[in-house]
Amino acid sequence: MNYKKGSVLIWVLGVVVVLGGVFYLVGTDSMKSVLSTEDHVIAEDDAVMMEKKTQADMMNKEDSMKKQEGSSMEQKDKSIKAGFYEVYSPDNFSQFMRSWSEDTKVVLFFNASWCPSCQVLNKELSGYSLPEGLAVFSVDYDKYPELKKKYGVTYQHTLVQVDANSGLIKKWSGGDVAKIVSEVK
Repeated sequence: MNYKKGSVLIWVLGVVVVLGGVFYLVGTDSMKSVLSTEDHVIAEDDAVMMEKKTQADMMNKEDSMKKQEGSSMEQKDKSIKAGFYEVYSPDNFSQFMRSWSEDTKVVLFFNASWCPSCQVLNKELSGYSLPEGLAVFSVDYDKYPELKKKYGVTYQHTLVQVDANSGLIKKWSGGDVAKIVSEVK
């Protein structure tokens, strides 16, 4: 009888092991599919959250940029009173000209990065507090041929004073900040 009990015990143990292995394999595959589905749902949720966060970040950035533009324009308006030096672009120049003040004198400084005397004046203008009502725009000599043609500029380190309609008032070459201040009408 001992022999039968041992055989039955081994047989039961074998069945348990085989069934346990089957359950393990079946359970693992179904768990994998459940986990895979959960991972997919989590990944979708993460993607949706990231998209919402990105949209919110973009909206915040746009709001921030609009506030900066407003404050930048306020600063420019204040700067015009104090005088300022800015790099020319068609957009910022036309925006400035729309807010033209009769008391403001506008000078275009045609200069090139390869021109040593231009760089000296550029550095001086950047570090100089221009007088009230004087706006100087740094125009890249190589980048704006249409402006050179319009004002008859044939070489770098040329300065052009313009009126409210961007018409030529006066043109001269060379000089420093003191000369610019003395030349404007």
